[in-house]
Amino acid sequence: MGWTPWTVPTAADASREGALAGQLARAAGSVILDLEPYAGFWRGTAHDADAFIAAYRQETDAPLRISLDHRRVGEGFPYPSFMDAAADLLPQVYWTDFRRSWAAVLEEAEAVLTPYGKPIEYVLPGNAQPADFAAALAWCIERGANASIWVWQTIRAENWPALG
Repeated sequence: MGWTPWTVPTAADASREGALAGQLARAAGSVILDLEPYAGFWRGTAHDADAFIAAYRQETDAPLRISLDHRRVGEGFPYPSFMDAAADLLPQVYWTDFRRSWAAVLEEAEAVLTPYGKPIEYVLPGNAQPADFAAALAWCIERGANASIWVWQTIRAENWPALG
């Protein structure tokens, strides 16, 4: 099991944030950017995204991994410069928050993101019911896709065995 730093750039100073993320990625081997169009997350423009990527690439060639809310991609976010620079895409498929079935959310993410031609790693909710968690993990495995788990404070004890 590997570890990759996860960061939430906000574009308060896009070039500086890009350089810092690049330094982190150079040290760790890669970095995940959590790009969401909500308060407390990315607030910059497409120009800011270009500046972030340019500064990142000045620091490193390390893989840039993009965690996103796939439901917002149709609205043009994250910006093309982020999507183009991404080594892989990590959709936040939190069916427990979206109040939808796990299958509907994962299939929707697959349909939205497959056209980008990037590997997809599904970020599953750690608070899911064990049967749903196991089924979603099996779905990922059947497709040869990676999966990771997002945890806000706790993961259900019943979900640890599914991780091997």
